[in-house]
Amino acid sequence: MYATPDRPTDLVTVPDTAAHPDPASTAAHPDPASYDAPSSSLGAPSNTPDAEGTSHAATEWFATPSGRFEAVVLGDRRTAPTVVVALHGGPEDHWTLGHDPVLARLSDAGAAVVAPNQRGSTGYGRAHAEAIHGAWGVPDLADIRSLVRTLTEQRLPDAEPPVLLGTSYGGFLALLAVCADPYAWARCAVIAPFLSARGLRERSSPAVRALIDRHGLGEPPDDDLGPRDVERLAHRIRVPLLALHGSDDPVVPVDETRRLRQALARAGGPERAPHDCLDIPGAGHHPLQERGGAGLTDRLVSFLTARAPDRRRTLAPPELTVADAAVRHRRSPAVFGHITHDERTPP
Repeated sequence: MYATPDRPTDLVTVPDTAAHPDPASTAAHPDPASYDAPSSSLGAPSNTPDAEGTSHAATEWFATPSGRFEAVVLGDRRTAPTVVVALHGGPEDHWTLGHDPVLARLSDAGAAVVAPNQRGSTGYGRAHAEAIHGAWGVPDLADIRSLVRTLTEQRLPDAEPPVLLGTSYGGFLALLAVCADPYAWARCAVIAPFLSARGLRERSSPAVRALIDRHGLGEPPDDDLGPRDVERLAHRIRVPLLALHGSDDPVVPVDETRRLRQALARAGGPERAPHDCLDIPGAGHHPLQERGGAGLTDRLVSFLTARAPDRRRTLAPPELTVADAAVRHRRSPAVFGHITHDERTPP
């Protein structure tokens, strides 16, 4: 059996071995370059064609001021009309080269997809995974903020900004990203998001509380964003937003999305972007995979790939620009904020 991000699981046929060298003859002399290959859960290099006219998704490493992280990349992120940054759930999880129906649908719709394994992702060693312990939405948010700068600066000046998709913990991180840099993104879609670690601990199941306690709540970061609480920061959101949440979600209570809807309504103001925060009756934590999921997926893909009016030349009001500091980058047509705390992986 075989699968890639853009190809569902299928059978693989093996060609006649008579036309190929004996595997034993090559196994004794492995490629010396493999000794220094970085540890990764994403498997072997993925740019080898598997049939005429098709190729696997690529993996790519992105540099940050604090190190680097790997991402699965579908399509040409430099030229595609839409670039979707997809954030995995967890937080104890990571993207692999397995098939994901939603990411494949986005790719089929002409979007490029960048699925990062930022700090906090598993599969890259203990330090990488534990970087967010006691610091949800701090080093991982710094990595996503660095990523959007890189993606934007490597696209054409008139290209639309990237869009965000996040599920569960990834939804929390996506919402923080559009709060931190309101004018760096074009749209944001979240599935079963929560608004803060502390709030989720108060309102979630014993199993989720145990996960949060194992990671630790930590102290609020000393930067201009302050506590990572989307309910408090929702007034900063300036992008069209779609939130989907199962009404019977046993992991993240649907009340989290209802609170988001209320916070966005309170924010109001002339710059408020349209938002839809939908309860999905009878659905659980993965509404796209349950009854009615095909229609929800259609809505999600249409929302993320719909071209919006040009927002690049809109200047961010002073109160929405986080004070200048740690992340340095060359000037870009998009407007970014900068965070002031030390972005290095905590000891």
